[in-house]
Amino acid sequence: MFEEFRFYASICNIIHSLVKAISIYFTLFLIVIGLSAKAQLLPRYGDSRTGTTGFQFLKINPDARSSGMGESNSATTDDLAATYLNPAGLSHLDTSKIHFQVNHLEFISSAFINQVAVGRKLSQSTFIAAN
Repeated sequence: MFEEFRFYASICNIIHSLVKAISIYFTLFLIVIGLSAKAQLLPRYGDSRTGTTGFQFLKINPDARSSGMGESNSATTDDLAATYLNPAGLSHLDTSKIHFQVNHLEFISSAFINQVAVGRKLSQSTFIAAN
């Protein structure tokens, strides 16, 4: 009887060590697969490819003055470029004349962007503009 118990104990130890080895190898396999596929499986943790193909032209600033300042002119927009950058900056226009602005941006690859803006100050706190 003692021999049977020793035999079953040795079989249980072998099965336990096999299960432990398989679980370690399976965990390592999941880690390797997870690291190689993190961009596909977990885009919120980096390597996100969202927005890399379509509508990239919307990120291009059509105004030369604001591009020259590194697009950091949200407080100094006192022309019609504010319709694109900071619409609240339209309140800095001082006259009630009709304002008109045309921007043309041409790239080396013969692509170009044109922007036309028209605006008029109606009262102290009202301004109408189209871009």
